[in-house]
Amino acid sequence: MATRVTQSVSAVAIRLTEERWAHILRRHPQLSGREHELPEALSSADLILEGDQGTLQAAKRVDRLYLVVIYREISGTDGFVVTAFEA
Repeated sequence: MATRVTQSVSAVAIRLTEERWAHILRRHPQLSGREHELPEALSSADLILEGDQGTLQAAKRVDRLYLVVIYREISGTDGFVVTAFEA
């Protein structure tokens, strides 16, 4: 998987790198094959919360659970995914 870029709800480009995707899969293997759902969670989140240490949490309902993407906007034009999980 090459680095993917999508826009957050605040129109900031958010990068999902191969390294971060591998990290997500190590901790949350049930997300395997679902990397296409992360951009939608970021761009059309049902809820955005402030997280720890300057992160944001985008939550998007998928079936009975929420896909939660933790990310950081480091400028008005750039950011990156930290991790993701289902809750």
